[in-house]
Amino acid sequence: MSPSLQTYIGFANGACRNTRNISSTAWVIYSPSDELVSMHGVSLGQIMNNIAEYSAVIALLSESISFGIWSLIVRLDS
Repeated sequence: MSPSLQTYIGFANGACRNTRNISSTAWVIYSPSDELVSMHGVSLGQIMNNIAEYSAVIALLSESISFGIWSLIVRLDS
């Protein structure tokens, strides 16, 4: 089976500090054998929590495509 057809697992999360709307996002990708493929986080500035969550998913999907991953289970907390 081609590596790109194996199912990887990605976790994504966005957060917002209510006092100033300072947001960030983070995501990780694990291989089918539970090895860490990629891990990133980004400060987004002053945006709302829902946008931070959505931005995390977009970044996770974009990065998985850049690695040639076409089968991804996405795990979220929201």
